[in-house]
Formats: sequence, structure tokens, C-alpha cells
Amino acid sequence: MSKAFLVAGAFAALLAACGDGTGVNALNLSGNWVYSTSNLASGGVTCNSSGTALTISQQGGTFSGSYNGGTISCFSSGGSFSGDVGSGTVVNGSLNGTGVSFDLDTGDWHNSGNVSGNSMSGTVTVRLVVNSSTVILTGSWAAARQ
Repeated sequence: MSKAFLVAGAFAALLAACGDGTGVNALNLSGNWVYSTSNLASGGVTCNSSGTALTISQQGGTFSGSYNGGTISCFSSGGSFSGDVGSGTVVNGSLNGTGVSFDLDTGDWHNSGNVSGNSMSGTVTVRLVVNSSTVILTGSWAAARQ
């Protein structure tokens, strides 16, 4: 067997291991996930959410979908609040290697982070308008494939 054939075979195996050469990601996020947030905080307010279902449909390096259900609880020195997260759309989904980012409805609820097997996690930024003032909460998010 010639050295050129061995080098060409090794190069082909390396390309196959990295994907199809077009930048299309080998990870597939399509399916059902359970999403939560923790330590969303700013200005003495801290919020956590749990039990929100994400349904994702991936097309190459982008994805979209929907979210539904779950609860959110917020605490401050002035009291506490709990309510339903509600439902909406997963938009602006992007997957680059193991890096992931997406929004819930708009860029006002932005998630970025990494995928590892059947879990995703990272940083979330939520922009809310409360009594004509904009509040920006930052914290952590996680999602587990179901």
C-alpha cells in the first residue's frame, strides 16, 4: 500500500469524523427537553423557573420550536411572586460545535451556553419592563433531553 493512499485514507477519515465538510453540525437537538433557570438576579430580585417543556426542531446549524408550562418564582425584600411561565416560541436557535444559543419569543429572553450529550446549560439574560423601568436579570439555565 502506498504512502499517498494511506495519507488520503487518513485524511478522509479525519473529515468524516469532523462532519461533512460543510460546517453542518453533527449534534442533533431535535426532540423534547425540560428547561429551568436559576439565580436570575438584579437589583435585589432573584427568580428561578422549572418544568418548562421545550420542543425543538433542528435544520443544520439552526433550530426553532416551542415552549410550554413550568413555573417561575421571584423573591425580593418586598415579597415574593410565583406564576406560570406560559407558552411561546423558541427562536433564533443556533448551534456551532457544542455552542448553543436561542431566545424564548424575542431577544428579551436570551440563552447561550453549551451542549454536552443529553444536556445543555449556560447563561440566560432576561430583559423585563416593570413600572416603566427596564430590569435586566442574569443567571443560569439548564435543559435535559427527555
